[in-house]
Amino acid sequence: MLPKIPESAPLAPPDPSPHSWSALLPRAPYAPWRVWLSLILAGVLCAADQSRAVRSFGQQSAAATLLPLLHSGVPSDLGLNRLTLVYDHLLVKQKKADSQLLRTIAQKSGLGSDGTISLCTGPLYCVDFNGDLQPAAAASLIKVPIALVLVSRLEATNTSLNTAIYLDPGNYTEDHSAIAIGRPQTLRYLMTEMLANSSNTATNQLIDYLGMDTINRELKAMGFTRTSVTYKVVGDQIFPQNPGTVANRITSNELNQMMQLIYTRNTTGYHAIRAALAKQYDDTMGISALAGFNILEGRTVRWLGEKTGGTSRVLGTTLAFKLGEQICYLSVTTNNPGGESQIRKAIDAVVRSR
Repeated sequence: MLPKIPESAPLAPPDPSPHSWSALLPRAPYAPWRVWLSLILAGVLCAADQSRAVRSFGQQSAAATLLPLLHSGVPSDLGLNRLTLVYDHLLVKQKKADSQLLRTIAQKSGLGSDGTISLCTGPLYCVDFNGDLQPAAAASLIKVPIALVLVSRLEATNTSLNTAIYLDPGNYTEDHSAIAIGRPQTLRYLMTEMLANSSNTATNQLIDYLGMDTINRELKAMGFTRTSVTYKVVGDQIFPQNPGTVANRITSNELNQMMQLIYTRNTTGYHAIRAALAKQYDDTMGISALAGFNILEGRTVRWLGEKTGGTSRVLGTTLAFKLGEQICYLSVTTNNPGGESQIRKAIDAVVRSR
């Protein structure tokens, strides 16, 4: 049961607009903590507004959210421990509801029981359906962790992205890029081609440059225990030299965590990854799904960047988009290789649910 809020915490009259909780905070004459906490616990907010409010609290830890309140007039009988209890209770309840919603979206959009959806609307507010389930193949989604490790290693060794390396013809396989083999190419160019045009050849060269052991060691050190790079990327028929022996692995949850790192770290390398993701050539999934949005309930919706991937066994995407002022991360996969429309439906439904 939720702790009772003292009668001394007055309620401001709710705004009749659809966004009463957000519209109320900046102009209410009462302390913000009293407004949102009292309104939520008193049941004044409608379900949609309460959900949006609680999700917004999940953008940081309970202590980080609530400590400032103790310095702005919170009465002693409503201290940090009690506020944290309320906060955590609401957060767990909301995450459970949102996870169930993603399950419903996966079913109705046709992703299948082995499809996956992972959504993050803040560093600490992530929910998923099958988010830790390995899709049938990692496909070109594996190029996101390779870019992440590349930038991490270059920064650790103070190496420039403009460093040129030889593009070995032995790493050639079919892809969508017009990349020229058998000559030097900069690491920046190879990474951009890998992400923007999904160049398999550039990916294989970067795998050789970094080494599979180094890639997997770095991923593990970053906390990505369900992702591994153990096989080069193969096109339709041509195999690169030394392709590997075990299939690559990745999950929607870890893709989302990687995207958060990419979009929250402000160094030259991470800026370069974001710039490449913003040039994504494949517009059949996230780009198309968000194209129908401009304003959603008073909040602008803007696609930021994306990496798609597909084989004869799987199709998926991981994207970043802005909803109002909040950057959100969404990864969706289906083991139906022709499932572009199902993925678009899932993305559309997830965005509308916010």
